[in-house]
Amino acid sequence: PFWLKLGPEAPFPRSPAAMGFSLHAITDGEGTVILKDIWVLFVLLFLVTAQYTHFYRDLKQIRRSLRNRLAKASGRSSIVEDDDVDEDDRDIRRCNNFIYYPSAAGKSADPTKDKIPPPPAKRVRSWEIFCGRERSAFPPDPSAHGIRFQRPMFTVSRFVTYKSMEKGALRRCSAFVLMTGTVGITMSYLLRNAEVFSDYTKSSFVSEAAVLANMQAAAEVQKVLLPLASFTLALFINTKWSWLSGVITQSWAVQGQLHDFALTLGCILSRQEGEDIVRTKYRLYRYLNVVHFFLYWKLDEHYSNTPIRDLVEVQLLTEREKQLLLGAPVSRNMLLLWIGDIIEELEAKGTISELKSVGLFATLLKLRGSLDGLTKELTRSPPISYVQLTQLMIDFAMLLMPGALTYNVGASQAGRDSYTLYLWPAFGSMMLALFYQGGMRLITVMERPFGFDLDDLDADWLLLSSERAIFGYLTDPYPTGMLAGSSGDCGAHMPDKVSVDEPPRKQSPSHLHPAATGAASTVHPFTPVMPS
Repeated sequence: PFWLKLGPEAPFPRSPAAMGFSLHAITDGEGTVILKDIWVLFVLLFLVTAQYTHFYRDLKQIRRSLRNRLAKASGRSSIVEDDDVDEDDRDIRRCNNFIYYPSAAGKSADPTKDKIPPPPAKRVRSWEIFCGRERSAFPPDPSAHGIRFQRPMFTVSRFVTYKSMEKGALRRCSAFVLMTGTVGITMSYLLRNAEVFSDYTKSSFVSEAAVLANMQAAAEVQKVLLPLASFTLALFINTKWSWLSGVITQSWAVQGQLHDFALTLGCILSRQEGEDIVRTKYRLYRYLNVVHFFLYWKLDEHYSNTPIRDLVEVQLLTEREKQLLLGAPVSRNMLLLWIGDIIEELEAKGTISELKSVGLFATLLKLRGSLDGLTKELTRSPPISYVQLTQLMIDFAMLLMPGALTYNVGASQAGRDSYTLYLWPAFGSMMLALFYQGGMRLITVMERPFGFDLDDLDADWLLLSSERAIFGYLTDPYPTGMLAGSSGDCGAHMPDKVSVDEPPRKQSPSHLHPAATGAASTVHPFTPVMPS
């Protein structure tokens, strides 16, 4: 250190043993103070070490995120079919509650950790389950397994609120907060030892008057910059929150239109009999769920590395359908085309009337528009220059904050002599940096609404609740006497166990529809509302 420099012109004793050393000051043999507040150097060392730890953690997460993104942009097919996914991607797949049985342990597991519990068993949607032979395997209720679209947060308890901060957006700015605290303590230390530094360096640049003048200038600049940064940040947060609210509304709209289509079709086919009708319902059940899954396939990190073979293993797709989807430019659009073809087939056979077919196609077109609209909405981003301007203003305002607060506290001699000179510049700078930089990190979290952050949306709830509703609309039984000509309870009107690959078998109406044992079925009175 420069205060221990030895030489014939050295103002200090050549031997460190002749110097007085304590945590408060270093003095020469005559009692003259050479350097004040030695304990502050240890505090600075601790803050720098903490910053290095946080930076290392952030760099590790950035490296992992970039590796996953580069893997997706390396020219692979639009559908992940190969097996060359790394261990991190396999960990993410274990949080997939649409392919696997819902597991609270698997869902709450952090994919960034090294030790992840093994994945639960895959949930198969077989023909037997759809026909009601295994009612215990009914699609699970997401709420019963602790799965929510948004994490519930009640602000009535401060303890719960403060405890959850370690998982929110505020933890992402911890390195910058520690850096502003380090700068604040350094500024206070410089002001307290200004005269010592000036006497040693023989320079007026580090004199007490010069240091105070520079801090006053920083305070004046910060006074002008802080209101502008506050307004820009508040406007940015409000705009991004409005965008996120729109994404939530559109996600619910897509889910509602899927339910409307299944409900309409279930009502139209409720009085139709035959194994072909049941197989048509089963195909529509599979296609509607796969369409919904493909919507969040590349949007939600829980599903981004799920290969299509998992859909085949759970029997949502057949091997032939998988091969066709692999060659499609947009797999979701091909599935919508298959659903439209099923409607045309039902109309050609006379199963449904032309008027009802038009209503179903109108619902299908609305569904397609909502799917594309949500996909495009998630690509909406603010102007890059606006983001750069906001980030620069906040960074400079926070870096000027330690000097401004140090000047406010140490402008008087009494303030410079007090140890509070170390407290308020560092503490105040860290708190303001936490709020302002936390606002920017909140915007960063909202830009990717489907992920692993505390504030992110959970597509598991959307997929599971929609599957449960679609399954019910297409398979739920009717009570006694509701259908014309029925004479008994109507169970799940499904055929016996039939293999998906074998050709349809003709079966008696009483077998396919236990309630329809009397008069013949009449035309269903349901007529969809036509668009104006």
